[in-house]
Amino acid sequence: MRVLIQQALLISTVGFISARQLSLNAEGTFKIVQFSNMFIDNYGTNYAFTMHNVQNVVDDENPDLVVLTGNTVAPLMEDSFTDKFTEAIQYFKDLQIPWISTGGEDAPESIKRDQMFSIEHSIGLASDLHGDTLSLSGLNNPQSSTLGQYTARVPVMTSDRTQVAFNIWILDSQGGYDCDGNKQGKSCINNSTVQWFLNESAQQNKTKFQQSDLAFTTYPLQEYMTAVNSMPVYGHFGQDVCCQAINTGTFDAIKSSNKIAMISAGADAENDFMVNYHGVKLAYGRKSGYGGTRDLDMGARVIKIASNGQISTYIREYDGDIYEQSSQQVPAHNATTAQTACCAKYDIQDTTSDPGLTNQGEIKWTEMNGNTLIQ
Repeated sequence: MRVLIQQALLISTVGFISARQLSLNAEGTFKIVQFSNMFIDNYGTNYAFTMHNVQNVVDDENPDLVVLTGNTVAPLMEDSFTDKFTEAIQYFKDLQIPWISTGGEDAPESIKRDQMFSIEHSIGLASDLHGDTLSLSGLNNPQSSTLGQYTARVPVMTSDRTQVAFNIWILDSQGGYDCDGNKQGKSCINNSTVQWFLNESAQQNKTKFQQSDLAFTTYPLQEYMTAVNSMPVYGHFGQDVCCQAINTGTFDAIKSSNKIAMISAGADAENDFMVNYHGVKLAYGRKSGYGGTRDLDMGARVIKIASNGQISTYIREYDGDIYEQSSQQVPAHNATTAQTACCAKYDIQDTTSDPGLTNQGEIKWTEMNGNTLIQ
């Protein structure tokens, strides 16, 4: 069975895109790999190591779906978005794994967000061997100009495809640095999107799993900042939370819906922590690309939905190690170190030389589709 996405295929053309319908596997489970901040740029070493990470994680995990958060393409390279995004999804195309994007940062004076979205779907159409699209971005979005192009509700059906098991929600935080005139943080999930989520989630009352929905966004909610100020978190907490400049009530809407068990954000490349905040897991992906800020070893967040709807998650590192996070507790900020405002730095590194390998550890595999990437 196929589903239809109504979105802009080209900048001036609106049409219907036939997309794959996701479903639980024969065991009644589902697996997602979240690649965050792949940061594809012009440098061969960066790309080779990034693709090593992608290949290793995908081969280890065999995911049903990939979610792309943060900057898949380096913002300074967005003028070459078609080429760079094509490079980013090459392995997913080879294995015919569908993906969803949250949309990344919009670099000043670069390609527009609606253009990036249209290009992604053109690539998705060209990648699917069945004539559908591998990109599920924007699915069930009735008004992209208001809600943001990447906002979506992506249903995952039961194994027999007779019922929705759970939903994946993409809430587009718009990718900029201004939220209704407030520049003290990143751009935000707007009020219209929050209201759309409330209305849409209220209609999802016949899902198999009662509270197993997942939400993804590029920029973390302000509640991430509140959490690190008030309770211990698990994993790496290496930088301030660059959250959305205004709290538009997204978390309260998610909490009141009783649908979503976990929110995972991109951006903030030095964070991969997770915390249970008022009954909802708040998490980051792990930095997945070799370019840009890279203080953590490359990897990806893995999210598994069991046959009873229970959710488990961990970090799969590029060398194959699994990082469970439960053993590394970072204490809450104290009164003198508490973060009081979302950071708003424009953190893009314009690398002018091939930086070589600085990650600690050994990259195990050197083959992708038979081609040696690293000698």
